[in-house]
Amino acid sequence: MKRVTPIRIAIGLAILAAIAVGVWTFRGPRVVVRTVCQSDRDDAVRVLFIGNSHTFVNDLPTVLCGMGAASQPPVPLAVTEVVAPGYTLDQHLREGSAGRAVIGSRWTWVVLQEQSQTPFIDREGFDKSVHAFDALIQHAHAKTAVFALPPRRDVRQNADAVEEAYAQVAAEVGATVVPVGKAWMRAIAARPDVELYQADGYHPRPEGTYLGACVFYAKLTGRSPVGLPSHASSIALDASLAAALQGVVADLRL
Repeated sequence: MKRVTPIRIAIGLAILAAIAVGVWTFRGPRVVVRTVCQSDRDDAVRVLFIGNSHTFVNDLPTVLCGMGAASQPPVPLAVTEVVAPGYTLDQHLREGSAGRAVIGSRWTWVVLQEQSQTPFIDREGFDKSVHAFDALIQHAHAKTAVFALPPRRDVRQNADAVEEAYAQVAAEVGATVVPVGKAWMRAIAARPDVELYQADGYHPRPEGTYLGACVFYAKLTGRSPVGLPSHASSIALDASLAAALQGVVADLRL
C-alpha cells in the first residue's frame, strides 16, 4: 500500500517548484522528448517512459505501440518517451525535461528506467530518485512503474540480486514492477538457442526488445500477449519464436 506522508508531499512540491523555475541545471547528453503514438480516446492507456538506451535501443516504446494497434480488439495507447544516452534517474530529475513531462500531461503510467548499474553502485541514489519521481507522479495522479532490467553479462550481475533491488524500491513507494529481467531469465532457460543480449552484454537484441515489449503490454494493459503478431514496428521475428516469447510472458501471470 502506498503511503502518502506529509514529507513525501513536501518533497514532491519542492521538486515541482524547482522544475517550474529552472533551479536545477544539468549539462549532459541531449535529452529527447518524443511522442511515440497518440490516442484521443478517453480509455487510452497513457504511458510516459523515462530512461536511457535500454528504452530507446530497438525503440521499445514504438514496439509497444505497434502491439497495441495490432491487438484484437486494438488497445488504444498514447506513449511518450524522455530519454538520453546513459542517463540515471537522478540526471533526469536535475535536467528537468522528465519532471515537466510528468506534470505537463495526463498519464496512466510513468515508467522509470534506471541506469543499469546504479541500483548496485549507488543504491541510496537509486532509492532517492525513485522516491522523488514517485512524489511527482502522485501529484500528477498517475501510477509509477519500475522497469526491472535484465542482469548485465559484462559485469556478471546476479539475476536474483537484480530482481530484488527493483522489487524493494518499488515496494517502498507502492509502485508496480515490470519484470522484464525475470522474463529474460525464463526465456533463456526455455530457449537457450535464442540470444537476447547484444555483444556488449547488456543492451537487447531485437528478440530481447520484443520480449520486453510483451511484458509491458501485459503489465500495463492487463491483456495477454499471446496471439500478438510476430512483427511489431521494425522488429520481425519468426512466428514460432514470437509465440514462444509470448508464452514465457503469459506464464508469468502478470
